Amino acid sequence: MSGTTCSRLHRRLSPQGRGAHCAALLHPRRGVRSDRAPDPQDPRQQGLREAPRTGEAARVRKLFDISQAVSEETAVWPGDTPFSKDWVMRIADGMACNVSTIHMSVHCGTHTDAPYHFIEEAPKMAEVPLAPYLGPCRVVHVTPLGNPKRVPLTAFAGLERGERVLFRTVTDLDPAQFDEAFCSLGLAAAQHACELGLALVGLDTPSMDCFTSKTMESHKCLLEGGVAILENLDLSQVPAGRYELIALPLKLVGVDSSPVRAVLRELD
Repeated sequence: MSGTTCSRLHRRLSPQGRGAHCAALLHPRRGVRSDRAPDPQDPRQQGLREAPRTGEAARVRKLFDISQAVSEETAVWPGDTPFSKDWVMRIADGMACNVSTIHMSVHCGTHTDAPYHFIEEAPKMAEVPLAPYLGPCRVVHVTPLGNPKRVPLTAFAGLERGERVLFRTVTDLDPAQFDEAFCSLGLAAAQHACELGLALVGLDTPSMDCFTSKTMESHKCLLEGGVAILENLDLSQVPAGRYELIALPLKLVGVDSSPVRAVLRELD
């Protein structure tokens, strides 16, 4: 519902009417989860129910939220636009609903980069294939090497063509602090990822290139090589191993990057 529609609705309804209308909006409807048993004859519900699981498959697969929380305290790259929020309408002010507006860089928090971020004629965010952001994935714990710190090539051991890999480089992540000495991927590792034909590489730090880089060669190598990127992940609570990755970007038209809500799910 748009802010204008909500405001008109507020003016049209009396306090009693507003209460009844809200109750109606919150009442369980078709297509919305409720306590009612599904109707097997309703074609709109066909194919929406997962087949019952038994035995080992019946266990609940654990989810790991690997996204950084986004707030006014979230650190951004120096000079970039931090998160801010404004209220258009508030229930506390007598309006019928809460409506907020946010303003931030598309690189704030956990995000992905489209090739257009560094390559002028390359695909923008809404044109990027979604397949790399959804599927089997490995989490690898690494000890950064060198100065500036980089992911060692040994971290790629055992990875095969088409795989997704997320590198955990820190265990004490603080999204409110921007550490200029963060671990980057580095050009050698980026080239190796392309040679392996990986689908996606992710880091728990702000960039594939070190803070002082002027050429952003690691980004360019990955994006030109068809390897998707995830940055600013929170892998601090995730054991090394194999998972299912779900980290879809928004369908933002004409932009260079997008926030993602990234999660890992245990495999059966």
